Amino acid sequence: MFLRRMIGAGATARRRPVRACKLEFESLDTRAVPAIVIPTPGSPLLESGLGTIGSTISNVSFDTSGHAIAQTTTINPLTGTTSTSAKLLASNLVAGAPTAVTGVTGDGSTNPLTLAYHLPTPVQDGDVAVYNFQTGQLEKLLRFQTVSDPVAGTQGWLLVYSTNTTTDPSGIPTPTHSVLTQSAIDFGVPGYSIVEYGAEQANYSGLDGNAVPFTF
Repeated sequence: MFLRRMIGAGATARRRPVRACKLEFESLDTRAVPAIVIPTPGSPLLESGLGTIGSTISNVSFDTSGHAIAQTTTINPLTGTTSTSAKLLASNLVAGAPTAVTGVTGDGSTNPLTLAYHLPTPVQDGDVAVYNFQTGQLEKLLRFQTVSDPVAGTQGWLLVYSTNTTTDPSGIPTPTHSVLTQSAIDFGVPGYSIVEYGAEQANYSGLDGNAVPFTF
């Protein structure tokens, strides 16, 4: 495209090119940033074999007298078939009193001596503070911990601290202050209460009351 400019009468036209205007667009980086999912305390770790979300759920029932059972339900993603297995969980009680578990509770650990259950899978470490639904006072603490043993391998543990039983001689420790720390509500009356806590792919149901222990 050209413009003409007349110089004087009868003058010849002198052509002048128009400067080109160039526009450029810089592309934006639209790559998605993957979400960071932090598992809650008690969630089975991937190496436990429960890493497929929605296919396996672990339900753990326990009391404060040394009785616990874990029920695992698995759904086959191809056929939809459901299979269930159950396992009694060993505790650290000997003659009704808790004993130290190296690296977990008591001697050789940073956790006060208390009732501890050996879970069927490694789990995410962390605390669950349990508050009374009426008073709002801290009444229990569920502490999850996974340790590595050179002989037994990686093991998950559930530590139960409670104000209502003799299986917790150390009292309730202060819950850790972390993004992983969770809370739950204790329902019931003095001497008999129930706590329900749900983690990713795992549910925990606790009965606190020496007079009515679980029987399996």
